[in-house]
Amino acid sequence: MKQKFKTLKSILKICAQLSVVNGLKFLLAYAIAAVLTTYEYFPALRLNLRGYYFQCRQGTSDWRHVIEEHEPEITNFLSRQKGETFVDVGAHIGRYAILCSKSFSKVYALEPVSNTFKVLKTNCIANKINNVVLVNAAALDKNATTKIFINEHNLGGSSIFNKTATSEKIRLVVLDSLAMGKIDVVKIDVEGAEILALEGAKDILRKQSPTLIVESFEPGKLVNYLKQFRYAMIKVLDDNNYCFVKKI
Repeated sequence: MKQKFKTLKSILKICAQLSVVNGLKFLLAYAIAAVLTTYEYFPALRLNLRGYYFQCRQGTSDWRHVIEEHEPEITNFLSRQKGETFVDVGAHIGRYAILCSKSFSKVYALEPVSNTFKVLKTNCIANKINNVVLVNAAALDKNATTKIFINEHNLGGSSIFNKTATSEKIRLVVLDSLAMGKIDVVKIDVEGAEILALEGAKDILRKQSPTLIVESFEPGKLVNYLKQFRYAMIKVLDDNNYCFVKKI
């Protein structure tokens, strides 16, 4: 019941930002999605989150990523952080990169999917943010190229592992190669490739002590991998996201 109330609250907040016509289109699409489990009928939206505007694509679940109720624990945790550099690996359309642009001197936002990267760039420009470095690539354990499989309706769920009918060639970068200076927080959401992304950040993990927030469905492997860098998990945020800090 509590979850249903939160969902209804989110829907009403979205409709309050829209014209009557778009509000009705959104409600109809939501009703269809509830029955058919598809996002293809959702209209393009421009939504406000904490004073920032986000363009959400037609026929996708983008809007779910920019409502207040999405990942509230991560959002509130990051809102209390500040420093020189925040690194958002798997930045999608920019929720965290944009929200953190105010409290960090510089943000690096990595997003490999070309269409999603365009929306990320559009959202940064629309909000007149000039301290976000946009990188159209996936963070992995080598500088190379590979194929990513596109999840058409949940583009944030595109993956190098889970095959779909649509794919595109993407660039891979090693985080250690980006020369990002002093890093305070790294958030990683890469659909199962988190340890490969961390493999490409060994120098950062050895020489620096950024707080890590990593999405993983195999937390045991993640905990064991990070032990070699003296990292310990301190809390779970929003189910499958794990926060790590280095032991001094």
